[in-house]
Amino acid sequence: MQMRVFHRFRALREFERQHLGFIETLEDYNLIREIGFAQARGAPLKLKELFLLGAGSVATVQRRLQRLRGLGAVQQRKSPTDRRAIELTLSPKCVKAFRKFELVLSPEQSIGTAGHSCGLYQDDAGRRKLALPFFIAGVRKGETCLLVANAEVREELFAGLGEKRRGVLFSEGESTADAQIGFLKEHFVHAKRTGRRLRLVGDMAWTLRKGLALDGLLRLEARADVLARQFPVSAMCLYDARHFTSPVIVKALKCHRDTAQFPLPVA
Repeated sequence: MQMRVFHRFRALREFERQHLGFIETLEDYNLIREIGFAQARGAPLKLKELFLLGAGSVATVQRRLQRLRGLGAVQQRKSPTDRRAIELTLSPKCVKAFRKFELVLSPEQSIGTAGHSCGLYQDDAGRRKLALPFFIAGVRKGETCLLVANAEVREELFAGLGEKRRGVLFSEGESTADAQIGFLKEHFVHAKRTGRRLRLVGDMAWTLRKGLALDGLLRLEARADVLARQFPVSAMCLYDARHFTSPVIVKALKCHRDTAQFPLPVA
């Protein structure tokens, strides 16, 4: 049995507990689902239409709807096209919660849209598990893909990519943090100028081979974190637990602010 599904199941339940606590009953679930679905289609659900969907008896729907409005999860207004009709929508706060929920449902997509996230692995298979789907998704979308890593990592990942490796650029990294930031900024600016999103994987063991000290690594990560917010970039920095100590990894994680918003990739 693939146990990963239960890890996902637990993550979903924990998210519901923390962010969707206003959903208590099956009727709540049905109401939120139908109102949100209509809102996403651009045609807000009218109160009379809601009664016809069979989400519960009229009395139950009215009672649960009143509760959801009181909690600020659902809003109502008069229809701009028919002032006799009442339209129902999810509140901005509720919509924001479901956007986060979507990322939990599809973590591989969330990582692909995060500006600057961090992934951890403890063997070569883990590295491939994180990097290959990330790059394949970028190649399929027509994004510019860039790998910064040691040469042996390039050979490993390019072998896994097969023909798709033709769409991935490569660099072994620069010798100083300032030089690497200059290199990255050049690619970031090019992405913005061409309107083509850049997808970057940095296997950070290259910094060890280049002799970057810890302060240089952290300075690089901190500056890259700022830059990633200014340009159309999806960057994932990978840390090999065999080469970086726990204190170093913790300090590096703090330089990836998007990791706090998106599921942390671990393999």
